[in-house]
Amino acid sequence: MASSHLQPIVDLLERREIKKAEVAATRLLRSTLPDSERIQALVLRARARLLGERPDEAIEDLNQARSLLPGNESVEMLELTADCHLLRFEIASVGFADRGDTSLAKRLYERILTEYPRYGNLGWIYYQLGRIALTDSDVDKADTLFRQSLFAPSHIPALTAFCFERLGFIAFYERRDLESACAFLDLSL
Repeated sequence: MASSHLQPIVDLLERREIKKAEVAATRLLRSTLPDSERIQALVLRARARLLGERPDEAIEDLNQARSLLPGNESVEMLELTADCHLLRFEIASVGFADRGDTSLAKRLYERILTEYPRYGNLGWIYYQLGRIALTDSDVDKADTLFRQSLFAPSHIPALTAFCFERLGFIAFYERRDLESACAFLDLSL
């Protein structure tokens, strides 16, 4: 549960008012806060920066949050860090993408699966691992991970559609199975 200082930022993020959320978090971080609230504000600003496709700045916020409470990283911070590294790989200019980002993201997602097997957003973790498998051209593994994602808990309402879209992509581009591709894309819609 977010404190009264943090709840407006959470609400802005839920409404996808990313820039306003980042500004509100930055403003809050200028005030005197207990470390626990400062960490939460940094994580919220990191989430806003990730959604704004600025993963490097989001990683800086997460590192600053970690420095305030060393050795006590939450599963949400692990997930957000992994998401940042995967996005950094995806938005890199052609020829400048660093496979180290996907390797680190994969290790962090796998760590979540191992250390937090009852995490409430495992569907997203499997989905992201499936996307990484596709970047490695491991189509069978990606297919399996997207299917696992469909049956795992998640708090992302559109995740089912995302999974069916990726399964449609695999069926069409990788397997040349137009009938299955159309069925998956229909499910996605």
